[in-house]
Amino acid sequence: MSLLFQSSSIKNIFVRGGQITNTHKKILFLIIIALTCRIGFFIAVQPWKQEVWQKVINISDQKHLHDLSVNLLKTGVLSDDPELKPNPYRTPGYPLFAGLIYTAVGEKPWVVLFFQCFLDTVTCLMIFSILLQYFSLNVSFWTAILYAIDPGIVPH
Repeated sequence: MSLLFQSSSIKNIFVRGGQITNTHKKILFLIIIALTCRIGFFIAVQPWKQEVWQKVINISDQKHLHDLSVNLLKTGVLSDDPELKPNPYRTPGYPLFAGLIYTAVGEKPWVVLFFQCFLDTVTCLMIFSILLQYFSLNVSFWTAILYAIDPGIVPH
């Protein structure tokens, strides 16, 4: 969010004597839409159910990321291999993120997915903020809305 306030022209949009500006309204609407889509999908899928986790979510890439997170947390090795051979093709960012959550709440992958709803909403705000530096308020807003409701992005 600090990126929103780096440009003085952008700062002027947000600070107008405590008044709620059109930009404020668009940001609030963007947050509501992004969170509603993501949390709505999260609730509809019900990832806290064991059969959903095993048959729908913990497959392919998600399985590798989960294994990386668990192994990194338990052994300190970035590996998705049962023999703990390090995986040089994976970055440690997501496994560290998931590992921190596992440390706090136990090995509950659905909690990681819940936090991702908020992270992706922040991503949506960052898209809006970056575009606002180069394009008009409306172009930035509608592009961010398209990201917020994109059915290919919401599930991830």
